[in-house]
Amino acid sequence: MRTYISPSLLSIRLLRLTRVLPVLIVLSHAHPAIGQHASTCLEQADPGACLEALEPSVPGLGEAWAALGMALVEQGEIRQAGPVLRKAAEWDPGLQGLAMWATQFGNPSLFQPARAARNRARARAMLRRDSLDVGANLLLGTQDAREVARRSRRASSPGNLSADGLMSLTRPSRNSIGPGARLAWMWEEMDLTVNSAPREGRLMRNTVDRLQKAMESPVLAPYALRQLAGVRIASDDWGALAADAARLRAMLPENPDGYLVGALAAQREGRTGAAATLAGMALDLAPPEQRGHILNPAGILPPGHPVPADVDVWWREQDPVALTEINERLAEHVVRWVYADVRFGNPYTAARGSETDPGQVVLRYGIPSAEIQLTGGHTPGSEQAGTDRFAVFQYPAFDFRFMDLGRRGEWSLYAPSATAYQGGDRVNSEVRAADYVLVARQRFRDIPTLIEPTWETGPLNAAVFRDGSGFLLVTTGLVPEGLSGADTGAMVLDRGNRIVSAGPSDVQGWESGQEFLKVLRVPLSRSPTFQARVEAVAPATLEAPARTLVLRSDPQPAPEREGLAMSSMVLARLIQDAGGPGTTKTWRRAGLEITPSGDRRFAQDAPLYIYFEAYGLATDPSGRTSYDLVATLTPADGRPGTRLSRLFRRGVESVGAGFEGSGSSPDLSEYLLLDSQDRGVGEYLVTLTLTDRVAGTSVETTSRVHFH
Repeated sequence: MRTYISPSLLSIRLLRLTRVLPVLIVLSHAHPAIGQHASTCLEQADPGACLEALEPSVPGLGEAWAALGMALVEQGEIRQAGPVLRKAAEWDPGLQGLAMWATQFGNPSLFQPARAARNRARARAMLRRDSLDVGANLLLGTQDAREVARRSRRASSPGNLSADGLMSLTRPSRNSIGPGARLAWMWEEMDLTVNSAPREGRLMRNTVDRLQKAMESPVLAPYALRQLAGVRIASDDWGALAADAARLRAMLPENPDGYLVGALAAQREGRTGAAATLAGMALDLAPPEQRGHILNPAGILPPGHPVPADVDVWWREQDPVALTEINERLAEHVVRWVYADVRFGNPYTAARGSETDPGQVVLRYGIPSAEIQLTGGHTPGSEQAGTDRFAVFQYPAFDFRFMDLGRRGEWSLYAPSATAYQGGDRVNSEVRAADYVLVARQRFRDIPTLIEPTWETGPLNAAVFRDGSGFLLVTTGLVPEGLSGADTGAMVLDRGNRIVSAGPSDVQGWESGQEFLKVLRVPLSRSPTFQARVEAVAPATLEAPARTLVLRSDPQPAPEREGLAMSSMVLARLIQDAGGPGTTKTWRRAGLEITPSGDRRFAQDAPLYIYFEAYGLATDPSGRTSYDLVATLTPADGRPGTRLSRLFRRGVESVGAGFEGSGSSPDLSEYLLLDSQDRGVGEYLVTLTLTDRVAGTSVETTSRVHFH
């Protein structure tokens, strides 16, 4: 049975604050203390503070707290209503469910699994005592509606997504390329849900039943209808939604929500005339702020286009058939706004769905014909990757994709730049370019043009050096024309195709047609091979598609940590002693300023510098090392090669085809200058052979070079 406070708590719950005051004044004739204290507090600027100051024994204090709490709910101040209703529940336990609802949904931090489960158990206990408790029914109904929305997708088949890279259930090989390959290694499994929620399911039945019971309260009915609308959308039950909206209109004929939701239901049922009529009535009843949000055309105008000063005149100009009672264009816009607000908004935080990325898509292009979610598995492919969620909105000739980066139900347009895939936390969610791009003519109702992206691959030069307890990769390459303004990112992968390093997104010297340089550090003490990767993503324009460039090096062996070892070679256009600030295309190492070559191509008479390092030279009893270095230049086509006739050590000391050296350090940092007289046009292999005369061991490193 419902608990009552004389003369009728139910009537007090359902009245506006301005209508509650006369009731409490009537009560004060029987209880003078109420007229003196509790009822007068409701007329103060801060009624809550006034009620707090009263003694608990003051008669009528519970009714006053209840009246204030319900007034706050009706005004949409859910966050403030929670503590007020908790106070009222101290006098009337029947308000506990309503207090829990207001507290939980007025404070998003309380909507966590543990707290929500506790409140759910308490609400169920309340319903066992009173199945008509509107607060407990609304709390459970809202929770269940979220679950229905999570499970439901307005689609019956995955459509044309079967070939999409995101659908792959296997890890990519080292050479995998194409849309989706950049993120594919982050997955081990992927779940696909495409069916609408069954109308006859128990979850659906319980949710609808609880929300319809919550609609018994005129104050709570608008909140319950919003949740019901989300459930009806999930199950495509537009007839039931029309009945729910009609019920609210009968209960609260001056509330615009019943007309707005009714317009959506009528339009989806094909009753366009009724939808337009209901939309017009809703605009007449809506308060100025809400009406302004609905009519604001900023979401359907081209970017940067000024918003008209008189939106009513602007919407009249959009009427496709002038001088009729119905503006079909405006009615359709209102329906889209309602759908976006119900599907993607949050009434408890005053977040409007039309202002989210998915809501903006709906405003411009309409309600999607199908909706699919791709949900990541529970086991990420790397420790830092996490599991991602994607949503796909399908339209007859194109689709939009969204990504829930934080797994909080906040969907942003899936158009990440290359730096979003450097591993770890993704902080760059800028909408810039993507695996595909939709470019529209940006007019209301225009169908966008689907511009397929281009996917380019190319070589990347990489050299591996020791660096403290880790390694250093020096990467160089050429920037293709037209990619100066692209987003860039770089990473290092190990033999298992796992990201082991991802530095800052900037790449030195990134200009179209120029050579670039990127140095990456790998904090690993051991790994047999490394592969460097540099990505660039340029956005689409109305004239050209988006471009994705992936430059990848061949696997590079890392210098061993024990015994004699050599680094890779860096072929450079200039090496000199470091001095001054340097440039964006130089790398400083061992007191030298090195300008690497981006393509390993040199004119026949141009200087060719080679930088290398050696590690682990043995020392004799006197603590000195002793070694020989020999260089050869071999044609890549297999013709016999010979030792170079002359090398210049440190660029100035002529040492013939090689030299002998010694020192006190087991590590060696050296560079050579090749004499141009030993070159012919074509592809060559440069080989450096280092012999440790103390230990009697040798090691060598090889690199390709092209002379023209």
